[in-house]
Amino acid sequence: MKLRLLKAEIMTKVTTQTLHRKDYLLLAQALLKALDQAFDNHGQDLESIYNNFAEPPKLELAHYAFPCFFLAKIAKKAPPQIAQELASKLAVPTGFEAVLAGPYLNFKA
Repeated sequence: MKLRLLKAEIMTKVTTQTLHRKDYLLLAQALLKALDQAFDNHGQDLESIYNNFAEPPKLELAHYAFPCFFLAKIAKKAPPQIAQELASKLAVPTGFEAVLAGPYLNFKA
């Protein structure tokens, strides 16, 4: 009985992590397209965008957070301005809502 519960718990965690990875990938692809439109020669690839996602401190704020701090040097703009520009160029994937929060471009699923 304990083994079944443990197996079910592991499968739930694995499934949740897999879904998050798929969501991150989908959002990263959309963000990369927005970066291409907003900034010339940004030098970012899909992997770097994917790796910069973070989990917000509270799920009420969003499910996924994308901090724009690392893009400030490249774009020569303040992170909140970068987040706004990305949001204006972003084709938000179906099932997500983009939420601006200062230097973060957050997403709710």
